[in-house]
Amino acid sequence: MGQLLPVIKNYAWFKDDALVLKEALLDFDESPVMGIAEDLDDKIQYSEASSPEAFAAELATRKIEALENLKNLEITYEVQEVNGEKVVVASGQEFASEKILDTAFLEKIHQELASEQIAIGIPFQGLLIAISNGSTELLNKFPSVVKKHYDNAQVDKISDKVFLSVNASIIAHAGVDVSAQKAAEPEPCFVQTMTLTGATEKDLEFVTFIGHQDLVELRAAFHKTYQELLEKCKAEEAISGIMKFMIIPEIIEKSDGLIHVCVDLASTFCDVETIASTAPALKSLKVVFNYDQEDVLAEQSYAKL
Repeated sequence: MGQLLPVIKNYAWFKDDALVLKEALLDFDESPVMGIAEDLDDKIQYSEASSPEAFAAELATRKIEALENLKNLEITYEVQEVNGEKVVVASGQEFASEKILDTAFLEKIHQELASEQIAIGIPFQGLLIAISNGSTELLNKFPSVVKKHYDNAQVDKISDKVFLSVNASIIAHAGVDVSAQKAAEPEPCFVQTMTLTGATEKDLEFVTFIGHQDLVELRAAFHKTYQELLEKCKAEEAISGIMKFMIIPEIIEKSDGLIHVCVDLASTFCDVETIASTAPALKSLKVVFNYDQEDVLAEQSYAKL
């Protein structure tokens, strides 16, 4: 009898089979799913619940055992350099991708990259790539690198998304669709921006994961990030832009005060004179403040007449 291990699969895996023991990594439509399987050396046998009523209890029990076995599974990795920045790569090993579920393994990667915040890609089975958020240039390119590996996978595809780990906890994802997930409460203001590929090189989309317990500090962080992104629009001579501010739950609770800040800033950020003087090439700009995935707190658009 083999040991139980978690297996990460594409979001569509066994989508219509209610008894296969599985759960989504994060709460979004195309999240990879973690199944529970028995490693029989020559094959993988996926676990099923004995009944629909027993599903939750049996998944919880077997998940604990599977994750403990994963923790004891040795997976090696390489630390490479790309333009002077460190990149961690674990490849060519069964269950390398699953190590994204192993907190102890993630802690090692955080230490290797000397960062409390890292971005991780698991585009196909047997591959895990991680980078620090320290290099804006590398971070901006990372989603397209993961997508390229996903599109050209020689084995089972997992996900074209980038996953954000804070202190060895996966809290968010970014890709074609972006959502924020729950995070531990950091002391400093949490700000993480990714630049996504637009329809053309002149269409820019920015996604900023952001949070602070203090509304004054959060407002200041919104302003600072907005100015930086507007300057980037100017440098790239962008003709259209989207700025999405993804407010991370548990760093700050949803409140009337938070909503007021977002509504006020949405209007301020789409001020005609500010945009015209800072990024004159912009013909349109959309600003969205989201809380806990798709909960839109404020939205405003600018269009040059």
